[in-house]
Amino acid sequence: MDKWKLYARKSIGRRLYVLILRYFAFFALGAAVLLGTNYYTLQTYQKEMGEQQHKQDTLESMATHANQIIFRARGYYSFLTQFEYDEIFKEKDRLDAAIEEYDNLNLNAEEHELSDSVEKFFDNYFATIIPRTTAFARNNDMEGLRTISSSGVADEVNRLLKYTEEYKLKSQQALKQQNNELIRKSILLNVGLLVYTAGLLALAIWSISRISKEIGRPLSRLAHNADRLAQGETVRWDRTDSEDEIGRLSRSFEEMVVQLQSKEDMLVVQNEELSAQQDELQMQQEELQGALERMEENERYLKVRNELIGTIANTLDRRLLLKRIVENTVRLSRSEKGMILLLNKERDYSAFGISDGVIARFRSHLDDFVLPRLRQTKEPFLITRKAQKGESGLHEDPCNVTELFIPIVRTSGEVAAVMVLSRTGTSFSGTEEQELAGLAKQLALSLEKLEMHEETERQRQLTQNMLNTIHEGVQLLDMEGRILQANMQMHELMAGAEAAAEGSTLDRYLVHLEEHVENAGNLKAFLQNAADGRALPASSMVYRLTKPESRVVQIYCETLQLHGERFGVLLVHRDITHEYEVDQMKSEFVSTVSHELRTPLASVLGFAELLLTRELKPERQRKYLTTIHEEAKRLTSLINDFLDLQRMESGKQTYDRKKIDLLALLSSVVELTSGQSSRHRLLFETEVGQAPVYGDPDKLKQIFLNLVSNAVKYSPEGGDIKLSLSREGTAWRVDVSDHGLGIPADALPNLFSKFYRVDNTDRRQIGGTGLGLSIVKEIVHVHDGDIHVSSEYGKGSTFTVTLPIYEEQPPQPTDRPVPSRRAGTAGKVLVVEDDRHLQEMLMEELQQRGFQVFVSTGVEEAIQQIAAEPPDAVVLDLMLEGGQDGWSVIERMKQDPDLRSIPIFISSAFEEKDRAHRLGAAGYLVKPYAPHHLSDTIRRTLREALGKGPILVPASEPNDEK
Repeated sequence: MDKWKLYARKSIGRRLYVLILRYFAFFALGAAVLLGTNYYTLQTYQKEMGEQQHKQDTLESMATHANQIIFRARGYYSFLTQFEYDEIFKEKDRLDAAIEEYDNLNLNAEEHELSDSVEKFFDNYFATIIPRTTAFARNNDMEGLRTISSSGVADEVNRLLKYTEEYKLKSQQALKQQNNELIRKSILLNVGLLVYTAGLLALAIWSISRISKEIGRPLSRLAHNADRLAQGETVRWDRTDSEDEIGRLSRSFEEMVVQLQSKEDMLVVQNEELSAQQDELQMQQEELQGALERMEENERYLKVRNELIGTIANTLDRRLLLKRIVENTVRLSRSEKGMILLLNKERDYSAFGISDGVIARFRSHLDDFVLPRLRQTKEPFLITRKAQKGESGLHEDPCNVTELFIPIVRTSGEVAAVMVLSRTGTSFSGTEEQELAGLAKQLALSLEKLEMHEETERQRQLTQNMLNTIHEGVQLLDMEGRILQANMQMHELMAGAEAAAEGSTLDRYLVHLEEHVENAGNLKAFLQNAADGRALPASSMVYRLTKPESRVVQIYCETLQLHGERFGVLLVHRDITHEYEVDQMKSEFVSTVSHELRTPLASVLGFAELLLTRELKPERQRKYLTTIHEEAKRLTSLINDFLDLQRMESGKQTYDRKKIDLLALLSSVVELTSGQSSRHRLLFETEVGQAPVYGDPDKLKQIFLNLVSNAVKYSPEGGDIKLSLSREGTAWRVDVSDHGLGIPADALPNLFSKFYRVDNTDRRQIGGTGLGLSIVKEIVHVHDGDIHVSSEYGKGSTFTVTLPIYEEQPPQPTDRPVPSRRAGTAGKVLVVEDDRHLQEMLMEELQQRGFQVFVSTGVEEAIQQIAAEPPDAVVLDLMLEGGQDGWSVIERMKQDPDLRSIPIFISSAFEEKDRAHRLGAAGYLVKPYAPHHLSDTIRRTLREALGKGPILVPASEPNDEK
């Protein structure tokens, strides 16, 4: 036990641990006693209450079953039912079970007596009374039953019920007494808890006071002594025998104080020695300070001079160079103000600390004195003058201002610039003048270098501007593969890539091409061979850029030589994307046209051969001829497209413009195209009553026939084709919509280009030349309209055409003299045509229509026939036999007063309607055309002439073939 006490005293923590352990042991012991007592009291109470309640419940059960037996017996006596009889014995069994359960309880003598009395009574009751009463009831002997009932049979049952009620009252009184006893014991337990809590509190107070005494007091004394020691007082230590941390700390602190006092004496002696050494070091420091100041001054001078030299060596901007020269020279020379002035045409300058007014005065009077002397002597000179009020600053006494003028002389001996430095109160020494004169020579070299750079830069910029005007991308490489120069077109071609710009290298450029060029290997080999000077298989090649957009580029190179030596390579990149695409479209177009021409031509030749070589029935002959006619119309349409496009591109396409109703024209288009396909339904929607436009009706009809035909072709699954007309501002809007294949988004920009066809297998099978939409666009634009398309791929397209609304009346036609008519005929017609087959066809058509026809093949023959017997009309070809010109026939007829009124109808493969109208032609039909169009036009013109109406100039026919 003493060892444990000694072990605990050696540590404050151990003592605290022991105190806390004791406290918690006392707490745990008291809590266990209180909780155990409380638990035992509650358990005892609950057990007694349970037994009392069980006994009461069992006794009540016995009374209930006994009463039920008497009740069931009386029911049987009254009704003689078997159910009541059986229930008597069942209740007997239940009563026996209740008595047995009651007997197993903790009973007193009175309770045992009651149980035995009830059991004996009912045993006797069932043994003797039940048989007798049952017999009386069965025999209906009521007197016997009354006799037995009055003999006190139920007295025992009543006694049991009475006892049960009394026992119930006794149980309630006992329960009340037990509750009072439980309350009393609970009060005692609470009092014990209060006493226990007070004891815990007293123990805690005792523990805290003991800790304060054993730990707090020693620490307080130790802190007090430490404060006194810090103030320099002498401290008397009370030694302690404590073995804990405080005791050890107190003893260690005492030893530390003793050591500090001993070392203090040593430090006083050393301090005196150091003071002597400090005085000596102070003197040395003052000497070193002076040397350091001189060194820093030299360093500052060298730093400023180096900055100035670095500035003039590396700066190539004139304004910045002059600014840095004057600022650094003022700092270097310890001047207050300074200025440098170039003697060029602009008299560029830079100043430091000088006002604009002084600068302007100096520049205006420079040629009066300063500049002539500097040019003559080429040496610096000083001027000393009285300081003005503004220059004196804070000086109270009068002072002088010294100005040093320094010439900056070129290597050629010409003064290039003048520099002026100014000091107030002090002058420039001879050494400073010499140093600044030497500096001026370096400045002269810098200015010459600047002028050379500016001249070179002007030449370079001129070259760059010239290169930027070239439409091709240009790169200049030196012998090491560096890109020396590249023009703006090259920058745009490479999308601003730094690898292809000036300052880059060939290696970086080749790496860039690997990511942006398709099959970059050939191009890299070409560039590498060109840069190395090796022989090239060809001087140019074609490559394809893939990023940022696809382009086809042709590159060629030229070796640059100077005095027979190679010094670089010039690379030229030409964007040939458009030409490449055109070539591709042309190649595809040739293939397509070959197919489109040969297919119908094969049908024509095949069926014609069958007609010539075989004897066929009339029905089959008609079928073959119909096929030949349809295929011939296909060929005519294809050829017309070629000719229309050629005339449009050459500007020779003519248009017969007049006021027309767009609504009627669209209605005729719907009528013509409604039967093209049984799988398509053509719908025409409009809310306008009339839509006047000014244009060529045939060409406008060609637009909408083409669009509707395309809508049908590119809707192979069938569906509705919707044609709508509406007003949009000052224009009519026509929409042609389908629900067919649709157009890919990437194909929309090129859709109206000639020869262009969407690259899609479904469309290739449909056929076509790729000229229709380009012709449509040209016709729309000629009519001051516009066309655009909106499409969703796979869901259909909508082509929208807008045409300006016509609001003015066209010129009225003029009357012509009416020619004479032969009685009994439709009229006399002279056909001037050199082609025998066409001549026969026209004669056959006109004769079938009742005309008297004559023919001629040459100009002179025709003029002679017309003069001998003037016809009612002339059908004239412009290209006659022997290369004769049909225009001469028209001119000579118009010069003859007797012949000028004869209507002339031109039948030609050339489309020169404007010239024909100027010469007075009555009609113009472009070959090929349906023969009935010619006869109908002649009949209509002659009929209008006989009716004294104006002779209208008919346009070319609607051309069902187109």
